[in-house]
Amino acid sequence: DRGTQFFNIHGSKSKFQSFLEENGIRYIPSRRNNPQTNGKIERFWLEYDRHRWRFGSIEEFIQWYNRRMHGALWVVIGECPQEAVFRKSNHANLLALFARWFDE
Repeated sequence: DRGTQFFNIHGSKSKFQSFLEENGIRYIPSRRNNPQTNGKIERFWLEYDRHRWRFGSIEEFIQWYNRRMHGALWVVIGECPQEAVFRKSNHANLLALFARWFDE
């Protein structure tokens, strides 16, 4: 999103940009005047609004969201989003990510 809550229109860094930088998070904004590029996150928030009453925290919701069956994925084997990411990704990168997480 390119909303003013994320970007300071006066040229200096917003609090959001500073937070991301301090925490080593790379932010990839959507393209200007193209709401379709926000589709995935908008769908996520729609699902969260529909189901949040079932969970004690957003972390619990994310666990459910990433581990549920999904019609757009490999339905024959009941693939969930988390499994699709693993199947489609470079396993060496995942191993390095896990090793870095484990060392913390």
